[in-house]
Parts: sequence; structure tokens; C-alpha cells
Amino acid sequence: MIIKIIILKKKKKKNQDSNDGISKSINFESFGHSLLVLYRIATNDNWGSILLATGAEGDRCPSKQYLTRSSDNAFTYHCGNMGLAITYFVSFSIFGTLVMVNLFIAVILDTYVDNIDFEKRMEKLEVAKQWVEKWKLKDIQENGHVRGRLGIATFITTLKESPVLIGLMMESLNLRLNIDQNREESDVDYDNVELLKEKSVHMYGRVDFVGVPNSADANVIVTNDHINAILTSRRLHLLCRLVHRGTLEEKLVVYYDETLFAIASLIVGPEFPMLSYHTDKHVHVSDWWQEKLEEISPTF
Repeated sequence: MIIKIIILKKKKKKNQDSNDGISKSINFESFGHSLLVLYRIATNDNWGSILLATGAEGDRCPSKQYLTRSSDNAFTYHCGNMGLAITYFVSFSIFGTLVMVNLFIAVILDTYVDNIDFEKRMEKLEVAKQWVEKWKLKDIQENGHVRGRLGIATFITTLKESPVLIGLMMESLNLRLNIDQNREESDVDYDNVELLKEKSVHMYGRVDFVGVPNSADANVIVTNDHINAILTSRRLHLLCRLVHRGTLEEKLVVYYDETLFAIASLIVGPEFPMLSYHTDKHVHVSDWWQEKLEEISPTF
């Protein structure tokens, strides 16, 4: 143990230049060195010796009681002012440390919030998997294999068969119905599916999308009213493309990747503005819907 202490003392004496006072590497002679010294102060890395060296005065300067020349003989110390040195170093230590700690906490909190938000978005997108399976089935039925595109009417059918997804889309558009006008929504038990269904039937005559997204959404029968509410908002940024133009097989279709992107953008954001498009080749899904409502019966 004694031998270890002696070795450590010798090692400390050997490396005194990097630990004590002002030296060639620890000084304010250049901008870079100054930043390193300030960083050392902000991290509370043994900056007391720097304080004593910069504040040396009176009996300590230039008395041999205190170092008058750096250990590497790079330059000679000059007398300082202990009061100013203490004021500067202590104030910088306090405020510098507070700033760094607050920045560190801010980064952690910001990352935590982002992670929580990301997890919530991923939970919402899990619902889209059910719609994807319905798309695949309709794609095979319509095209004989998975082709990645559906007729627009078939696409609307997949939406009607995905009530939970429609419920999330209605929430994003603030179109869900109030569940109880006399109570705060925080007081509603959204885990009680039967109670939610009873309240919905009592208030609206049918099981509908009430309150926040909940398990009862799976029991909702999606109607043209729901589809109409979503599409007339024009916030589902989806274009229908005309294929087989000028032939008997001419029809409007939507592509899987564009459709999934439009739905995900609406549900979890961010929403991207619709770019300009050629009206002779493309039709906005909302425009197509409006034309169909004018041409066909409400039972479409």
C-alpha cells in the first residue's frame, strides 16, 4: 500500500503540468486553449489550481512561494487579481454547469417525448395491418394475383370492411361523436365495450364512433356517411389513376404504396400537401367520390 502511494505521488509530480496551474496546454493564450480551460471548469475537473494561478498576487506573486514559471518553461506567470479570478471562475462554474445540466436534461426529455410519440404512432399503424390483409384479398380476387393496385370502388370496400381504421381516421379529422355531453371524457370507462355500445345506441340510434378510439369501434358498421365525412374533408391525399385508357377495360385505380402512405399520413402525420397533377390522367379520390354520389344511389 505504501509503495502504491509513493508511485502515485511520483506519477502525479511527473504529470503536474496537466493537473496544476497555468502551463503550455492550460492557459488563456489562444481561443482553443481558452475553450479547453472553460470546459474543464464547466465539468468541475480540478480547476482550483487554475484559479489560484490566475489570481496569484501579493506575497504569492512573484514570490517563490508560488510558481512563477510554468513547469515546461513556456512562459512566466504574471500577477493577477484573486477577487476577479474568484468572481469569474465561480460564476462561470455555477452558470456553466447549470447550462450544461439543463441542456443535458432537455436532450433526454426531448428524446423521451419523441420515443413516446413514436410508440403511439406505431400502435396506431398496427391497425393498418388488418386493412393490408383485406387489400391483398381484394387484389387477388380482382387481378388474379397481388398486383399492388385496386379499382377505386374496391378500395372503398376495403375501407368499409376496416371499421377500426376508419375510427382512427375519424379521430384525426375530429369527426368522432361525443359519447356523453354531461360528463368529461376522462370519466368514461372505454374498456367497457358493452356500455359504450349502449351509450352510442341511446344517443345516436346505432353503434358509432364515439369518444376516443376504443374497442367498440370494431362493432361499428361503416356506412357511406363515414366515408363521405372523410373524403369530403379532402385530407386523404390520394390520387386515382386512369389505366387502359380508350379501351373497354378503362378504369380508375389506386396503388397500394400511395394509398398506404396517404392513410398513414392522415392517421399519424405529418400531412403533406397535394402536388399538382394532370386532371386528364389523375382524379383526386374526393372528386371521384363526389361524382359517384351524384350519379348513383346512396346504397353504393
